[in-house]
Amino acid sequence: MLVRTSTWGVLYVRDGRLVWDDYLTHRRWPLAAGTERLLRLFARLRPLDDAGEMSGDPKLRERWRVVAAELLDAEILVAEHSARDRLERRLQPWQEWGRTVPAMHFATRVLRDSPVAPLEVQEGRLRAQLESGLVPPPAFRRPAGGPRVSLPPASPPHVDFSEVLRRRRSRRVFGSRPISLDVLATLLRLAGGRVDAEAGEPLQEHQTVFKTSPSGGGRHPTELYPVVRQVDGVAPCTYRYDGGEHALERVGPEMDGRALVELCGDQPWVGDSQLVLFYTSYLPRHRWKYRSDRGYRILLLDAGHLSQTVYLLATALGLRMTFIAAIRDELVEEALGVDPGVEFVVGCAVIGTSPVVPATAPPAR
Repeated sequence: MLVRTSTWGVLYVRDGRLVWDDYLTHRRWPLAAGTERLLRLFARLRPLDDAGEMSGDPKLRERWRVVAAELLDAEILVAEHSARDRLERRLQPWQEWGRTVPAMHFATRVLRDSPVAPLEVQEGRLRAQLESGLVPPPAFRRPAGGPRVSLPPASPPHVDFSEVLRRRRSRRVFGSRPISLDVLATLLRLAGGRVDAEAGEPLQEHQTVFKTSPSGGGRHPTELYPVVRQVDGVAPCTYRYDGGEHALERVGPEMDGRALVELCGDQPWVGDSQLVLFYTSYLPRHRWKYRSDRGYRILLLDAGHLSQTVYLLATALGLRMTFIAAIRDELVEEALGVDPGVEFVVGCAVIGTSPVVPATAPPAR
């Protein structure tokens, strides 16, 4: 029998012990010290009996053969033409993305036999957390003490929604006119503000809110960080939008076009924009409810929902926009002053005004 080491697992050390994590089946196996040598031996197809080559001692040779048989039963070693071998070969295209992407994707799948807690059980668990004193982070972050800019009320445009959907495009050419303060305030308030209550009404103890975009469990972990370059009445700086108070809080200095281009994957057109809106995922607010691996997918979906809302608002307000994920995460997080241990950047919306179209000269007579 020819066998090889599975290519769909990760070997790591935890609490001083080797662990094999099979992310296809979501099983984890503690391994004896030295087993990694056996896994390297079977990096390519070879007879199972070759496990005896691990030692010159007859007793140890037999022991290694027993260990190899146990690894085969656990599908850590994979027999050629077995069902597991055929499955791994079908999934081979995933590995064109390297090792981490397939591991993340398949580790966060819900398998056919995975238990799913009924809604009442989930609600009971959250109630128990509250009663034990494990309160959720606030739906809107408390001010960190930076200079603040209060924004005027939103002035929603009266537009035909189907026309906004039809006109929505990703556009990378901007004009030179600044964005008005009213337009910025409307964009941020309708994208990141609360819509389920009057301003100032206290939130319930579980801090669930409703906004114009859907969010898993009403957690709304996506934060908005506007980098203002040309907005009437707002100093060019880096801000965090406070959706609870409808205000901007300064978190960093002004960024010129060259700095933004570097943050945004060296795309030169970003430097022509009037506003760049970075999206981050704030983990504590999300993890209060979603603690399984699956929760990572929900974070990305949340940012996607919000991005489409911002697209439609920008279109309705006469702005141009393109969302990009080709950013230098580490540099962006440093610029925003966020700790990737609790908050990480997802992408950004590059926003600007429309170019002024020169009037066409009348035809000569």
